[in-house]
Amino acid sequence: MKLVSTRAWEEFIGEVSGDEHIQATGEPQGAIWGFSGSAPSNVADFYDPDDTLRNPKEIVALWQGQHIQQGDQLAFYCGTGWRASVPWFMTQLLGWQNTAVYDGG
Repeated sequence: MKLVSTRAWEEFIGEVSGDEHIQATGEPQGAIWGFSGSAPSNVADFYDPDDTLRNPKEIVALWQGQHIQQGDQLAFYCGTGWRASVPWFMTQLLGWQNTAVYDGG
């Protein structure tokens, strides 16, 4: 199982928590950054400038650099679940099996 963070880079590296009500920062040990957006309020990495979803194959190309590939068992997470649902949806469009959104974020 690979845990894939879809939090902003600043959240992933522990600079900010991403939630004003949570002081702790960081990620679960072994988590992989799966791209997201520039802030906790967006997932811009998954969208084209016209606000349509990017071609999922473009995201797969990004994920290859993170060692995320078809056939992996993946659990996407963020803070609440809405950001994690976008890359999960892309895996569904691609026909990938064994992918999930981590419950609660």
